[in-house]
Amino acid sequence: MSEEKSPEETTEEWPPKQKAKSDALDLDQEALSQLEELTDSAQENPPLKELLRSTDSPTRFMTLLSFVFGFLAVLCMGLLITLYVRMHHGHKVVAPPPKAAFEKVLIQNLGDFNLVIKASPTLAEDRTLTVEVNAECSNLDTYDLIKANLEEVRDVVAPLLLETTAEDWGNAEAKTLLRRKIADNINSLNFPGKVLQVDFSFQLVEKER
Repeated sequence: MSEEKSPEETTEEWPPKQKAKSDALDLDQEALSQLEELTDSAQENPPLKELLRSTDSPTRFMTLLSFVFGFLAVLCMGLLITLYVRMHHGHKVVAPPPKAAFEKVLIQNLGDFNLVIKASPTLAEDRTLTVEVNAECSNLDTYDLIKANLEEVRDVVAPLLLETTAEDWGNAEAKTLLRRKIADNINSLNFPGKVLQVDFSFQLVEKER
């Protein structure tokens, strides 16, 4: 005789077809649940295009307002970055060099003048003094005219030098005044420009033994 299975044993065994249906049902329910979650998420966060097309005026207004404020924030950030870069690494403003830095100084040499300095309390005996005079000119025309008329220029300079004494050559104020007088005498010749200043160097001539 064949053995009959008890009800308990019968319930423990699950036919394969019913089990497959149950698994498929579980999968369908899980997929349905995920689809519902995606739908809810899409409804909570609709894309920008749908928000702009929305017939709800407050929603559309807030969307546009958010977009405008976002754009302005990005623009302001870009301007701040540009300003920072220019302040720290931008072009520096450089002052132009002084005029004298690139203009040639025009100095005309008037030659040497030999003077006899009379004896005085500071000079035991008459001595010969050689003085070299240079004139700074304001322009090239004056420079050229002084060179072309050098003898005439020397004629207005020599009398001032001949009037000097040993004390004058040892006094700074007297030499400054002499420079000014020489420049004024040369400018009295009415050249197109003028002599800006005069300088000189001098030395005593050694006596022959």
